[in-house]
Amino acid sequence: MEMLTQSRFAHAQSFMKKGARALEKALFEYEFEGGSAASVLEQLSRYQNQDGGFQSLEPDIRTPVSSAISTSIAFQILDKLNGEGEYEEIARNAIQYLIHTYRQDRKGWDITPREADESPRAIWWNYGAFDETWGNPNAELAGYLYKYRHLVPSDFVQDVVDEAMDYILHHSACNEMHEMFCYLRLAEQLPEDQVQRMTHRIDQFIDNCVIHQPEEGQGYGAYPLQVAESPDTRYFDRYAEVIPGELDRLIESQLSDGSWGPNWAWGRFEDEWPAAREEWKGIITLNHLRILRAYGRIQE
Repeated sequence: MEMLTQSRFAHAQSFMKKGARALEKALFEYEFEGGSAASVLEQLSRYQNQDGGFQSLEPDIRTPVSSAISTSIAFQILDKLNGEGEYEEIARNAIQYLIHTYRQDRKGWDITPREADESPRAIWWNYGAFDETWGNPNAELAGYLYKYRHLVPSDFVQDVVDEAMDYILHHSACNEMHEMFCYLRLAEQLPEDQVQRMTHRIDQFIDNCVIHQPEEGQGYGAYPLQVAESPDTRYFDRYAEVIPGELDRLIESQLSDGSWGPNWAWGRFEDEWPAAREEWKGIITLNHLRILRAYGRIQE
Protein backbone atom coordinates (compact mmCIF):
# COMPACT_ATOMS: atom_id res chain seq x y z
CA MET A 1 0.00 0.00 0.00
CA GLU A 2 1.42 3.35 -1.10
CA MET A 3 1.53 6.24 1.37
CA LEU A 4 2.10 9.92 0.74
CA THR A 5 5.22 10.24 2.85
CA GLN A 6 5.89 13.20 5.10
CA SER A 7 8.42 14.55 2.63
CA ARG A 8 6.03 14.22 -0.31
CA PHE A 9 3.25 15.86 1.69
CA ALA A 10 5.67 18.70 2.56
CA HIS A 11 6.39 19.06 -1.16
CA ALA A 12 2.65 19.36 -1.87
CA GLN A 13 2.31 21.77 1.02
CA SER A 14 5.09 23.92 -0.43
CA PHE A 15 3.30 23.99 -3.78
CA MET A 16 0.04 25.05 -2.14
CA LYS A 17 1.84 27.89 -0.35
CA LYS A 18 3.75 29.16 -3.36
CA GLY A 19 2.00 27.99 -6.51
CA ALA A 20 -1.74 27.89 -5.76
CA ARG A 21 -4.16 30.79 -5.97
CA ALA A 22 -4.60 32.71 -2.73
CA LEU A 23 -8.07 31.16 -2.40
CA GLU A 24 -6.85 27.56 -2.53
CA LYS A 25 -3.93 28.47 -0.27
CA ALA A 26 -6.40 29.81 2.31
CA LEU A 27 -8.54 26.67 1.96
CA PHE A 28 -5.48 24.46 2.43
CA GLU A 29 -4.50 26.37 5.55
CA TYR A 30 -8.05 26.15 6.89
CA GLU A 31 -8.44 22.42 6.22
CA PHE A 32 -4.92 21.19 7.01
CA GLU A 33 -3.31 23.74 9.31
CA GLY A 34 -6.09 25.13 11.47
CA GLY A 35 -6.33 28.37 9.50
CA SER A 36 -9.33 30.65 9.72
CA ALA A 37 -12.58 30.53 7.79
CA ALA A 38 -12.38 34.31 7.68
CA SER A 39 -9.29 34.11 5.45
CA VAL A 40 -11.12 31.81 3.04
CA LEU A 41 -14.12 34.13 2.93
CA GLU A 42 -11.87 37.13 2.34
CA GLN A 43 -10.30 35.46 -0.67
CA LEU A 44 -13.63 34.11 -1.95
CA SER A 45 -15.22 37.56 -1.77
CA ARG A 46 -12.62 38.83 -4.24
CA TYR A 47 -14.38 36.78 -6.92
CA GLN A 48 -17.88 38.09 -6.13
CA ASN A 49 -19.20 40.81 -8.42
CA GLN A 50 -21.55 43.67 -7.58
CA ASP A 51 -24.50 41.64 -8.88
CA GLY A 52 -23.79 38.95 -6.27
CA GLY A 53 -22.59 36.36 -8.77
CA PHE A 54 -19.06 35.01 -9.01
CA GLN A 55 -16.52 35.06 -11.80
CA SER A 56 -13.29 33.23 -12.67
CA LEU A 57 -13.59 30.48 -10.04
CA GLU A 58 -13.69 28.05 -12.99
CA PRO A 59 -10.17 28.57 -14.40
CA ASP A 60 -11.18 27.51 -17.92
CA ILE A 61 -13.53 30.53 -18.17
CA ARG A 62 -11.69 33.87 -17.84
CA THR A 63 -14.58 36.31 -18.22
CA PRO A 64 -14.94 38.90 -15.44
CA VAL A 65 -18.74 38.66 -15.85
CA SER A 66 -20.66 36.59 -13.30
CA SER A 67 -21.64 33.07 -14.31
CA ALA A 68 -23.83 30.33 -12.92
CA ILE A 69 -20.93 27.86 -13.05
CA SER A 70 -18.60 30.06 -10.97
CA THR A 71 -21.43 30.80 -8.54
CA SER A 72 -22.02 27.07 -8.06
CA ILE A 73 -18.32 26.66 -7.25
CA ALA A 74 -18.58 29.45 -4.67
CA PHE A 75 -21.33 27.50 -2.91
CA GLN A 76 -19.13 24.38 -2.99
CA ILE A 77 -16.46 26.37 -1.17
CA LEU A 78 -18.92 27.68 1.41
CA ASP A 79 -19.88 24.06 2.08
CA LYS A 80 -16.25 23.32 2.99
CA LEU A 81 -16.42 25.81 5.86
CA ASN A 82 -18.90 23.74 7.88
CA GLY A 83 -20.91 26.80 8.89
CA GLU A 84 -17.88 28.69 10.22
CA GLY A 85 -17.22 32.36 9.50
CA GLU A 86 -19.41 35.29 8.53
CA TYR A 87 -20.60 33.87 5.22
CA GLU A 88 -24.25 34.93 5.32
CA GLU A 89 -23.84 38.15 3.31
CA ILE A 90 -21.84 36.36 0.62
CA ALA A 91 -24.50 33.65 0.38
CA ARG A 92 -27.41 36.14 0.42
CA ASN A 93 -25.92 38.17 -2.45
CA ALA A 94 -25.20 35.02 -4.46
CA ILE A 95 -28.78 33.86 -3.95
CA GLN A 96 -30.06 37.21 -5.18
CA TYR A 97 -27.92 36.81 -8.29
CA LEU A 98 -29.53 33.41 -8.94
CA ILE A 99 -33.03 34.80 -8.44
CA HIS A 100 -32.40 37.69 -10.83
CA THR A 101 -30.72 35.64 -13.58
CA TYR A 102 -33.16 32.72 -13.58
CA ARG A 103 -34.59 32.13 -17.06
CA GLN A 104 -38.22 31.08 -16.99
CA ASP A 105 -38.02 29.83 -20.58
CA ARG A 106 -35.15 27.52 -19.63
CA LYS A 107 -36.43 26.79 -16.12
CA GLY A 108 -32.90 27.35 -15.00
CA TRP A 109 -29.75 29.33 -15.76
CA ASP A 110 -27.31 29.78 -18.60
CA ILE A 111 -24.16 28.03 -17.44
CA THR A 112 -22.10 30.96 -18.77
CA PRO A 113 -23.13 34.43 -19.95
CA ARG A 114 -22.88 35.50 -23.58
CA GLU A 115 -20.02 37.81 -22.57
CA ALA A 116 -17.86 34.78 -21.79
CA ASP A 117 -17.24 34.41 -25.54
CA GLU A 118 -15.28 37.67 -25.45
CA SER A 119 -12.62 36.31 -23.07
CA PRO A 120 -10.04 33.51 -23.15
CA ARG A 121 -11.57 30.12 -22.41
CA ALA A 122 -11.31 26.44 -23.16
CA ILE A 123 -12.57 25.22 -26.52
CA TRP A 124 -15.68 23.63 -24.95
CA TRP A 125 -16.74 26.83 -23.17
CA ASN A 126 -18.67 28.73 -25.81
CA TYR A 127 -22.03 30.27 -24.99
CA GLY A 128 -24.65 27.55 -25.01
CA ALA A 129 -22.28 24.87 -23.73
CA PHE A 130 -24.00 21.93 -22.02
CA ASP A 131 -27.46 23.11 -23.12
CA GLU A 132 -28.34 19.49 -23.84
CA THR A 133 -27.67 18.50 -20.22
CA TRP A 134 -29.95 20.75 -18.17
CA GLY A 135 -28.75 19.41 -14.83
CA ASN A 136 -25.33 21.05 -15.22
CA PRO A 137 -25.38 23.24 -13.16
CA ASN A 138 -29.13 23.67 -12.58
CA ALA A 139 -29.57 20.61 -10.39
CA GLU A 140 -26.67 21.66 -8.20
CA LEU A 141 -28.01 25.20 -7.91
CA ALA A 142 -31.39 23.79 -6.90
CA GLY A 143 -29.62 22.14 -3.99
CA TYR A 144 -28.08 25.39 -2.82
CA LEU A 145 -31.41 27.18 -3.10
CA TYR A 146 -32.84 24.48 -0.87
CA LYS A 147 -30.00 24.76 1.62
CA TYR A 148 -30.37 28.55 1.81
CA ARG A 149 -34.16 28.46 1.49
CA HIS A 150 -34.53 30.95 4.34
CA LEU A 151 -33.15 33.52 1.86
CA VAL A 152 -35.39 32.53 -1.06
CA PRO A 153 -39.14 32.75 -1.76
CA SER A 154 -40.44 29.29 -0.88
CA ASP A 155 -42.40 28.80 -4.11
CA PHE A 156 -39.28 29.57 -6.15
CA VAL A 157 -37.25 26.97 -4.26
CA GLN A 158 -39.96 24.37 -4.71
CA ASP A 159 -40.31 25.08 -8.43
CA VAL A 160 -36.59 24.67 -9.09
CA VAL A 161 -36.25 21.53 -6.96
CA ASP A 162 -39.33 20.04 -8.63
CA GLU A 163 -37.86 20.78 -12.05
CA ALA A 164 -34.58 19.10 -11.07
CA MET A 165 -36.47 16.06 -9.86
CA ASP A 166 -38.66 15.87 -12.96
CA TYR A 167 -35.65 16.18 -15.24
CA ILE A 168 -33.68 13.31 -13.74
CA LEU A 169 -36.73 11.06 -13.43
CA HIS A 170 -38.11 11.61 -16.92
CA HIS A 171 -35.72 13.44 -19.27
CA SER A 172 -32.04 12.99 -18.53
CA ALA A 173 -30.09 10.37 -20.47
CA CYS A 174 -28.01 9.90 -17.29
CA ASN A 175 -24.81 9.61 -19.29
CA GLU A 176 -22.88 12.88 -18.85
CA MET A 177 -20.46 12.98 -15.92
CA HIS A 178 -20.68 16.69 -15.12
CA GLU A 179 -24.44 16.41 -14.89
CA MET A 180 -23.94 13.38 -12.65
CA PHE A 181 -21.74 15.41 -10.28
CA CYS A 182 -24.41 18.12 -10.12
CA TYR A 183 -27.03 15.57 -9.08
CA LEU A 184 -24.68 14.09 -6.49
CA ARG A 185 -24.29 17.57 -5.01
CA LEU A 186 -28.05 18.11 -5.10
CA ALA A 187 -28.45 14.85 -3.17
CA GLU A 188 -26.12 16.20 -0.46
CA GLN A 189 -28.58 19.04 0.23
CA LEU A 190 -32.01 17.40 0.02
CA PRO A 191 -33.83 15.40 2.72
CA GLU A 192 -33.35 11.65 2.48
CA ASP A 193 -36.91 10.96 1.35
CA GLN A 194 -36.37 13.17 -1.71
CA VAL A 195 -32.97 11.63 -2.39
CA GLN A 196 -34.54 8.18 -2.38
CA ARG A 197 -36.92 9.21 -5.17
CA MET A 198 -34.01 9.66 -7.57
CA THR A 199 -31.52 7.11 -6.22
CA HIS A 200 -32.18 4.61 -9.01
CA ARG A 201 -31.49 7.28 -11.63
CA ILE A 202 -28.31 8.46 -9.89
CA ASP A 203 -27.25 4.80 -9.90
CA GLN A 204 -27.76 4.81 -13.67
CA PHE A 205 -25.60 7.94 -13.94
CA ILE A 206 -22.83 6.21 -12.02
CA ASP A 207 -23.09 3.02 -14.06
CA ASN A 208 -22.86 5.04 -17.28
CA CYS A 209 -20.27 7.64 -16.28
CA VAL A 210 -17.77 6.07 -13.90
CA ILE A 211 -14.97 4.10 -15.52
CA HIS A 212 -15.38 0.44 -14.59
CA GLN A 213 -11.73 -0.60 -14.86
CA PRO A 214 -9.81 2.49 -13.77
CA GLU A 215 -6.48 0.66 -13.77
CA GLU A 216 -6.71 0.55 -17.56
CA GLY A 217 -7.09 4.33 -17.78
CA GLN A 218 -10.04 4.11 -20.13
CA GLY A 219 -10.62 7.41 -21.90
CA TYR A 220 -13.11 10.05 -20.89
CA GLY A 221 -15.15 9.54 -17.78
CA ALA A 222 -15.30 9.89 -14.02
CA TYR A 223 -13.17 7.81 -11.69
CA PRO A 224 -14.28 5.96 -8.55
CA LEU A 225 -12.55 8.40 -6.18
CA GLN A 226 -14.63 11.20 -7.65
CA VAL A 227 -17.85 9.60 -6.40
CA ALA A 228 -16.33 8.02 -3.28
CA GLU A 229 -14.06 10.75 -1.95
CA SER A 230 -13.99 9.15 1.49
CA PRO A 231 -14.97 5.81 3.09
CA ASP A 232 -18.04 7.57 4.51
CA THR A 233 -19.62 8.41 1.18
CA ARG A 234 -22.78 6.74 -0.09
CA TYR A 235 -21.01 4.96 -2.96
CA PHE A 236 -17.88 3.70 -1.22
CA ASP A 237 -19.05 0.08 -1.02
CA ARG A 238 -19.61 -0.04 -4.76
CA TYR A 239 -15.92 0.66 -5.40
CA ALA A 240 -14.29 -0.71 -2.25
CA GLU A 241 -12.27 -3.28 -4.20
CA VAL A 242 -10.73 -0.88 -6.71
CA ILE A 243 -10.19 2.13 -4.44
CA PRO A 244 -6.92 0.89 -2.84
CA GLY A 245 -5.34 0.64 -6.29
CA GLU A 246 -6.76 4.02 -7.24
CA LEU A 247 -5.17 5.58 -4.16
CA ASP A 248 -1.82 3.98 -5.03
CA ARG A 249 -1.99 5.40 -8.56
CA LEU A 250 -3.01 8.80 -7.21
CA ILE A 251 0.06 8.96 -4.99
CA GLU A 252 2.34 7.76 -7.77
CA SER A 253 1.08 10.48 -10.14
CA GLN A 254 2.30 13.39 -7.99
CA LEU A 255 4.38 15.75 -10.13
CA SER A 256 7.95 16.82 -9.43
CA ASP A 257 6.84 20.21 -8.08
CA GLY A 258 4.64 18.51 -5.46
CA SER A 259 1.38 19.15 -7.29
CA TRP A 260 -1.10 17.20 -9.36
CA GLY A 261 -2.22 18.77 -12.61
CA PRO A 262 -5.00 18.70 -15.20
CA ASN A 263 -5.02 16.02 -17.88
CA TRP A 264 -6.51 18.37 -20.46
CA ALA A 265 -5.58 21.51 -22.40
CA TRP A 266 -7.63 24.29 -23.95
CA GLY A 267 -6.78 23.82 -27.60
CA ARG A 268 -6.71 27.61 -28.13
CA PHE A 269 -5.64 30.84 -26.37
CA GLU A 270 -2.25 29.25 -25.85
CA ASP A 271 -0.82 32.38 -24.20
CA GLU A 272 -3.46 32.28 -21.46
CA TRP A 273 -3.67 28.51 -20.90
CA PRO A 274 -0.49 28.24 -18.75
CA ALA A 275 -1.98 30.56 -16.10
CA ALA A 276 -5.20 28.54 -16.07
CA ARG A 277 -3.21 25.31 -15.83
CA GLU A 278 -1.39 26.58 -12.73
CA GLU A 279 -4.69 27.55 -11.12
CA TRP A 280 -6.03 24.07 -11.84
CA LYS A 281 -2.96 22.53 -10.24
CA GLY A 282 -3.81 24.25 -6.96
CA ILE A 283 -7.44 23.12 -7.12
CA ILE A 284 -6.59 19.54 -8.07
CA THR A 285 -3.75 19.22 -5.55
CA LEU A 286 -5.97 20.39 -2.72
CA ASN A 287 -8.71 17.95 -3.68
CA HIS A 288 -6.29 15.04 -3.95
CA LEU A 289 -4.87 15.83 -0.52
CA ARG A 290 -8.40 15.81 0.90
CA ILE A 291 -9.00 12.36 -0.57
CA LEU A 292 -5.68 10.95 0.64
CA ARG A 293 -6.31 12.25 4.14
CA ALA A 294 -9.84 10.83 4.18
CA TYR A 295 -8.46 7.38 3.37
CA GLY A 296 -5.58 7.62 5.84
CA ARG A 297 -2.97 7.66 3.08
CA ILE A 298 -0.94 10.63 4.37
CA GLN A 299 1.90 9.49 6.61
CA GLU A 300 1.73 10.92 10.12
